[in-house]
Amino acid sequence: MATMIMDAASVKKERLHQGKNKKKSWRKTNITDVEEYLEDVRHQERTGGIISLKADESLFFVDKSVSKSKKRITAAERRRLRQKDQPLKCHSQLYRKGKIACPIKPNRVVKKVSDFQLERLLKRKLKKKEERTINDRIQANKDYKEEKAKYFSDRIIDYDLWNDCKKEDEEVEADPYYLEYTNKIRVKPPAMYLKKRSEVPAIEVPHAGSSYNPAYDDHENLLQIATNDEIRYTKMQDKLTRALDAMFPTAAEAPTTESWIKEMSAGLQEEDGDKEKLNEEKDGENAELNNEENEVVKKQPKAKTKKQHRKARERKVEERTRKNKKLLKKREHDVFRVRSMLKDMKKFDNEVERKKISKDKQKKEIVKTRTKRLGKTPFVKPELDVKLCEELPDSLRKIVPEGNLLEDRFTSLQRRNILEPRQVFKKSGQKKYKRKVYVKRSHKEDPL
Repeated sequence: MATMIMDAASVKKERLHQGKNKKKSWRKTNITDVEEYLEDVRHQERTGGIISLKADESLFFVDKSVSKSKKRITAAERRRLRQKDQPLKCHSQLYRKGKIACPIKPNRVVKKVSDFQLERLLKRKLKKKEERTINDRIQANKDYKEEKAKYFSDRIIDYDLWNDCKKEDEEVEADPYYLEYTNKIRVKPPAMYLKKRSEVPAIEVPHAGSSYNPAYDDHENLLQIATNDEIRYTKMQDKLTRALDAMFPTAAEAPTTESWIKEMSAGLQEEDGDKEKLNEEKDGENAELNNEENEVVKKQPKAKTKKQHRKARERKVEERTRKNKKLLKKREHDVFRVRSMLKDMKKFDNEVERKKISKDKQKKEIVKTRTKRLGKTPFVKPELDVKLCEELPDSLRKIVPEGNLLEDRFTSLQRRNILEPRQVFKKSGQKKYKRKVYVKRSHKEDPL
């Protein structure tokens, strides 16, 4: 065994005799560190440049954030901070020294209640009024917090005060109070300012029959409209006359003193002629009474017997029984008509709903074009400008203008609910003085 080991050790590797200029005979060297360095350089170039060539300011920064760890305050520091908040000794004379309470009591201070406490109160059984009050208070607290946050957020300065390089076209928000009272901002109009008061057009198209050369049908239609308006006005005037003027006598028919005395004294002094008339009337009445007694008295019907009464009762009972059977039979038959009856009921309900919708729609259309009562004087529709057949001109030169343009525009404003209807009222008892005419002293002629 030993001999075999020695033989293996003694055997030397056979050397190859090759040229040094061949690649196989090159010496193998470990270049891992060189490759890592080159890879690192390439990585730095890809990610922003070589770090060794950069300045320190671009690689490092100063950490100015406050540390979250709380520093323990000593008793001396705490005392110093407490003294710092106290007023100075030199200002002590400015404060009230007396221990007597102020005689004027301050207003009642409302105890502040947090939202958490209010929510706990809501969980209890409360009345509707108390529950509504607590909800209003929670909403008021919420609105106050939002308004306070907005107030302080608006006053945060997020720009450089000392920056002179501000752009000229950059606008700075001014105070709305300043803008309003310097007429820099438009005053907010009321809600009804831009709302259309009426659907009636500002300039209405006149009727075709009011043309200077209208068609026959159009002109007849316009005349019919004007006639209907006149009939309606006449009926209204007649109604007022019957209710007011016709209820009282005219001046010619009014009672006088003599007629009143004669009417009041009627029957107090009977004359001879009146007595005779009264006697004749009494004689006539007595003769009529005697004639009535002599006339044949009509025969009264005989009273019904018990049998007749019983038969009448039985007939009534039979009639009632027959009607009840008929009604019961009809109800039993209606059970099989439930489906058709439901269909009829549904159809009836749909018809009622359709009529209601149509009526509401018509009401809305009427409201859109209706003239509202804006004052104590109602709006009176102006009369139509109509020309009769014989008044129509045969030439444009003979046309006479109808109406007034200014009055038409003023009436249109009233009809569209923009202006209230107005009426000129004369003051009662106001004396109208005659206009005095005189010549000025400077214009008077010097009499010689």
